Amino acid sequence: GTLKNRPENTMLDDGLTATSGDLVAGDSVFSVIFEYEATDVVGQEFKFGIGGGDNEGGVGGYGNNHVENLDPANPLVASYFGSINPAYYSAWDYDTNTPLAIEEHDAGMPTVFALRNNYPNPFNPTTSIDFTLPIGAEVTLNIYNILGQRIATLHNGYAKPGTYTATWNGRDDRGALVSSGVYLYELDAGAYYHSVKKMTLLK
Repeated sequence: GTLKNRPENTMLDDGLTATSGDLVAGDSVFSVIFEYEATDVVGQEFKFGIGGGDNEGGVGGYGNNHVENLDPANPLVASYFGSINPAYYSAWDYDTNTPLAIEEHDAGMPTVFALRNNYPNPFNPTTSIDFTLPIGAEVTLNIYNILGQRIATLHNGYAKPGTYTATWNGRDDRGALVSSGVYLYELDAGAYYHSVKKMTLLK
């Protein structure tokens, strides 16, 4: 059968340390336990996927693999979901199996960095945020409450030059719906660009 039908490969967020290896339930950190013979102290190659599919390489296929060394003395291996193919690098909401990724538009090559006004604004519960990158860069798109506390990250990683739309669903990084009020959204491209704008959630 497919990988989706092989529960031994499924990563869980259930807090059942003895069975899945997961330390805290519902924290969006997923774990799985594999048992190896002591003689198997070698490299392990693996991929992440949603529902047994290849969600890292897109058109790039199964070439975007992760490699870790196995050490019986230090059996915990931590690795972040993501692709080495920047065209498909994104974050996922594992609870709903939906992408939180930025969506690229075929709108020609932008000449300047820009963070646009979100739309709609005010909004309930979803709003879109457009931004442009004239060069490839490591960028983060964060949401803050009015006190300046970061509550959600929509993108954190490399993005190639282009025009993008990110969607915020009015939830924080733990998946909880936030209350009505004014929020800030920030595009941070390090030394290249930084901009912050306001938006209002009305329920």
